Amino acid sequence: MSPTDRLTARERDALRLYNDLNSAKAVAQKLDVSHHTVYQRLGSAKDKLGVPSYMAAARQLVESERIDGTESFAYEQFGVVPDRNSAFRSLVSELPWPFPTPGRPENDLSFAGKLVAVFGLAMMMMATAALYFFALGVFSSTLGRS
Repeated sequence: MSPTDRLTARERDALRLYNDLNSAKAVAQKLDVSHHTVYQRLGSAKDKLGVPSYMAAARQLVESERIDGTESFAYEQFGVVPDRNSAFRSLVSELPWPFPTPGRPENDLSFAGKLVAVFGLAMMMMATAALYFFALGVFSSTLGRS
């Protein structure tokens, strides 16, 4: 029995829609329920699957249905056309990102992972600034000699 077998039909619908819409409010409009109800369903599903975020739960459900070949397209009744090419998403779009973005309202990183990511971004910014000032120094010294 896979972990996704413990999900209710309503939790599955909420997760499928969340996977395609990336917004609990949009899911609530499609299901004609309040966004609080959607958050309750997503939270319950997240807890049952033991994942850190709603998006991780949605991805796990969609992947398990794709692997099992039992994918239900019940959410099409709500007027959402699923991304049939989601299996071919680029590696970059699947990497964990330390900040919420419009396409990913949540992130999949732990606190330590966020610290490492922020530190890495800061190091990249400092390296870029150092390279800029080095190039500026080389350029200005070249101008000074002529």
